Formats: sequence, C-alpha cells, structure tokens
Amino acid sequence: EDGTLRLRYSNLDYQVEADAIGRIVNLVDQYAPRSVRSVELTGDSLGLPTHTVRIARSYGERELAGLLPPVIEIDRPVEVAQPSETRSFRYPNGAVGAGLVARTYLFDPDAPFLYQVSLNLSGVADLGRGWNVEGTWVQNLKSQFGRIQRDGDSLLPPVRTDLRRYLQEGKSGIDRLVVVKRGKIGRDLYYQTFGGILEEMYSGVGGEVLWRRADLPFAFGANLMAVRQREYDKMFGLRDYKTVTGHVSAYWATGFHNFDVALHAGRYLAKDLGTTLEVQKRFANGWSVGVFATLTDVPFDVFGEGSFDKGLIFNIPFDLYSPRNTRGSYRTILRSINRDGGRMLDNWPGSLWEGLRRTHGDWLRQGAPRMMPGE
Repeated sequence: EDGTLRLRYSNLDYQVEADAIGRIVNLVDQYAPRSVRSVELTGDSLGLPTHTVRIARSYGERELAGLLPPVIEIDRPVEVAQPSETRSFRYPNGAVGAGLVARTYLFDPDAPFLYQVSLNLSGVADLGRGWNVEGTWVQNLKSQFGRIQRDGDSLLPPVRTDLRRYLQEGKSGIDRLVVVKRGKIGRDLYYQTFGGILEEMYSGVGGEVLWRRADLPFAFGANLMAVRQREYDKMFGLRDYKTVTGHVSAYWATGFHNFDVALHAGRYLAKDLGTTLEVQKRFANGWSVGVFATLTDVPFDVFGEGSFDKGLIFNIPFDLYSPRNTRGSYRTILRSINRDGGRMLDNWPGSLWEGLRRTHGDWLRQGAPRMMPGE
C-alpha cells in the first residue's frame, strides 16, 4: 500500500553482490506495476540476513540509466513481517562438488618446490534452521611430498612443525567434516557454533560471534575453540596434544583504496599469547592480496628461525576461470618458514567477517552502477 515491493533473496551465483541486485532490479523494472515506486531488497549470506538495499524506481529516464546515479539506501537487514508470498524448501538439501587441486610445498633448502595434485570431493547438506554439515575428502593423484626430509626442531609444542608426517602419511584422507549452526542474536549480532574435524591437523568444537552492520565500516568479533591434534593418517583418530585457543578481533574496512585491516589478540595453538595484524587489499573482481604478522610472548630465540610468524594471504575467485557464475574461491596463506609460534587454526568453518564481507555497504556502493536498470 505504500508503493514499496519488499523482497528477500539469496545470492548463490554472483561474486559481486551488486550483480545479483542488478538482476533483481531488472526483473522488477520489467514486470512490477507502475504503482511500485520503490524496491526493498533484503539479502543473506551464509543463510543469515545481512543487509537491506532500498532503490527508488524512475520512469522516462531509461535512456539516461548509464549517466544518472541510482537513488540507493543501504541499511541493516529488515525482516518482512507478513510476506504475501513465501518459498518452502525441502530439508535436507545440499550440493556436492569435485575438482582438481594443486598444493605446493615451498622454501625447503633441500627441495625448494614440491607439489601434490589431488582430487577434492566436497559436499554440504542444509538441514534447516541454520544447521549444516560440510565436508571435504582429499584423494591423492600425484605427490612429491615423500621427498621432504626435514623435521621441525621447535622448542614449542609441535603444533605445526610436524606437517611433514601429515603430508606423507595422510596424502589421502578427510580434510574437513564439521557440523555448523549459524544464526543471529538480535539485529546485529551474528554467531556460529561448530564441531568435528576442523582442518587437516585438528578436530574440536568451538564458536564465534560477530557484531557488524552493513552500513558501518567496522565490526568486532570473538571466537573460542577447544581442539585436539589429529592422527597423521587424517582419518578419525586423535593424538594426545590438546589445547584451547581463541581471539578477540576488530575489523575495519578503511575505504582507502579498498584496504581492510584486522587485529586479533588472544591465545594460539602452542598456548602462547599475542596479537596478529592483517592488511588486505580487495579487488572488484573478487581477488584479495594481503600480509600478516604475529607477535606473541614467545622470545625470538625460542621461536626459532624467522623470529615471528608472518606471511602473505591470497584469495582467488573461481568465476574468473569458470564458464558460469560462481561464488566459490580459493584462499591460501604463504609462509617462508613453518614454525609453531603464533599459529591459528586453518580452514575451520571460516570467519564470519570473511563470509559476510561481500555484503558490506562499501562493496554494495562500489557496485551501485551495476544495479541500474537496463545494464
């Protein structure tokens, strides 16, 4: 009655959220009656409502669509109180996938470049009400990791320096198998809890909360995990080492040339305490490149060669190399040396900040021209 069409949508295909919004706006422009003067789109990511975009419709200006800036308002997610149409889903539902993955082992003085080619089988089952089961099996096809000879000489618990045994004795195995529950507490507080095989070296349980608003450039979060080291064959067995790790985090989308800054403080896998600083530059095509450094209470001489943990972060979107649109991407970290100090978990269900990042207001505004009807 107020001339506003309110829609809830999920973007499962487009790397850039504005592309999904633009497609919806084009459909509305073609089919919605002229009595609809504005469109209110509430989107979600990870199955959680993340933002609302309000777009005013204009008439008689289509020939100027490429020149006139759209009238767009970005807000926190708004729930549709009494929807006139709803879509029901059958649970469980999900998807499976398979792909070839090349993994490298770099910077070893005896073998500076080694690789493994594997077939990765992945799947996700949506159980409804925010519950998911996610897993990945790695099947080795060709590996040079048997040539690795060096073992770690760390004075800390070997939370990472025994990687060689995982690479050699677990060439094939379960990379991840985890049950995840995601949801919201109020309008701006997101959470996820999880348990299972979190990554190739650790199993455990944990949780994360994140306070964020789509219309603000900063967010705050915290995570806590109780983990135990896995057996080297990467199946269901566990070793004796166990610990509790967790961090509080602050995130800032600076707006300066699309640089993001994150600061994490807390307890690491080797039970050391410290802080990690990350700086990433995000590109409009989905790529991101960053650096990080971690300083903890471990003295440099106890840490060993390298003095402290540091490296590069890469996120590579799949849609640049795929015949169809996809939101998938490959995230990896490169270190010049593998040590035990300042190490976090890898490849757990993924931080909420990274999972929701593409629905923040700065990226929606950056893609605003894509939302224009007719483009």
